[in-house]
Amino acid sequence: MVSETPEQNASRPWIEIEDLANAGNWPAIRQRLGAMSDADRLHTVSHLDTDVLADLLEALRREDAADLLDWLPDTQAADALDEVAPHAAAEILDQMASDDQVDLLARMDEPEAILAEVAPESAEQVRELLRHAPETAGGLMASEVFTIEEGVDVGAVVQQIRQHPTFASFPIQYIYVVSAAGVLRGLVQLRSLIVSQPTQSIAELMIVDPVSALATASLAKLEDLFDRFDFLGAPVVDDEGVLLGVVHRSAVEEALAEAAQSDHMKSLGLARE
Repeated sequence: MVSETPEQNASRPWIEIEDLANAGNWPAIRQRLGAMSDADRLHTVSHLDTDVLADLLEALRREDAADLLDWLPDTQAADALDEVAPHAAAEILDQMASDDQVDLLARMDEPEAILAEVAPESAEQVRELLRHAPETAGGLMASEVFTIEEGVDVGAVVQQIRQHPTFASFPIQYIYVVSAAGVLRGLVQLRSLIVSQPTQSIAELMIVDPVSALATASLAKLEDLFDRFDFLGAPVVDDEGVLLGVVHRSAVEEALAEAAQSDHMKSLGLARE
């Protein structure tokens, strides 16, 4: 058997990663992947065998494992996570946004084995997202939204933000104003909060009846919405106007790219209709 030369390994870095994995040298793998550009990292990890990826996911720090899954196509990431022990898989998913969690769980063989290891409230939240069709606003949305009820002032909202333990990790630009029943009433830009007086009413700053998407809105309708409006995200509501989450432009763009790739593969006879 002919061994790989250093020159061959340099041109095929996944060989080096596999060798390091076989040796259990996980710190070296973290360092090697961290030194790569995003494109090179994606190219490298996408060549790794599923069992190597699974071992790598279990060995890495949970936040690093979540980053690794983000670099991979969803199908490959789900296949690798399927091979990870449920408790470890749950800890990895806990480091990811809810829409990314759903993308993977929807493609996995045994999602309930992982959800059984998650806190009941969080697990039910994910199950609710999984009930939506994949290529709809509900299927693409993230549930991480910061909401306040009507009738409060700026000072109270700022205090809530400061006390919210996970606010810093949310990709948030807006605060959503809802009724006591959760119906979307408006939104407030974070910048408006910063420049306003603490005693000023949120009602004075609120953009009333903002553009939103029904949870059942198709991918085509979402594409049209983001073509018409320069939003990074849009609130998602049910038929009663209750706020369910937010769908990000990046999630829609990713879904459109995946749909285009799938259509191309089908046209070549490389995928099922």
